[in-house]
Amino acid sequence: MPGGARGAALSPDGMNLVAVSNEAQVLGRLQVRFAAHEGPIRQVAFSPDGATVATASHDRTVRVWKADSGQPVHLLQGHESYVFGVAFHPNLPRLASVGRRGRLILWNLEDGTQLGSLQAHKANYAAVGVDFSPDGQRLATCGYDGTVHILAADTLQSQRVIQLGPRQAELLRVRFTPDGNHLAVACGNGTVCVLRVPASTPSLPAFRAASGAKRAPAARHCAPAAELRAHASGVDRLELPLGIA
Repeated sequence: MPGGARGAALSPDGMNLVAVSNEAQVLGRLQVRFAAHEGPIRQVAFSPDGATVATASHDRTVRVWKADSGQPVHLLQGHESYVFGVAFHPNLPRLASVGRRGRLILWNLEDGTQLGSLQAHKANYAAVGVDFSPDGQRLATCGYDGTVHILAADTLQSQRVIQLGPRQAELLRVRFTPDGNHLAVACGNGTVCVLRVPASTPSLPAFRAASGAKRAPAARHCAPAAELRAHASGVDRLELPLGIA
């Protein structure tokens, strides 16, 4: 692949693979290659029904495509710098994206408009990982500031901020387990930390939701339920399910 493969996503039915490159291209079904962005692509994701693909890029945009043809569906603009991560809502036509300046944006995929915007992480640290819980009720983000944020997926109201220890360094990816009870977090030191997610978490009011600007609440330090050492350097990709006792 020209420029080297940067990431890949498998369709929900397991029949199609989409790979993205450092040369701003998407390689899709039947080896059809088409120009996608004006900068390197950082992540690609399939929608739950496999009909569309979303890509996040250094060109400050998120783009949504028809998976079978590569035809553009939406050009989503709103990030001030690089976009690092994207995730589809499991049930609703919504998409979440995170970027270099710590910002999280929730998009309406019916018309391509913003539903909400949040300074999820410190502005001088990138937010790079994002995922919806399987029931669509929660949203999790992680970033270079070493924190994991759990939010209400509909309002972006903060429910919990978890500060991992200094050994984990930068946090690169976050994924809910299929039962929604744990979060797997890929860390810059080559480990994967598994965090228990409480059944219910009270909202923390001092956080910026879809409108208004407030300061984020203080992070809570948390010891992982499990820590898996598998790599000598940073873990850049997570695939679940994981077997967790």
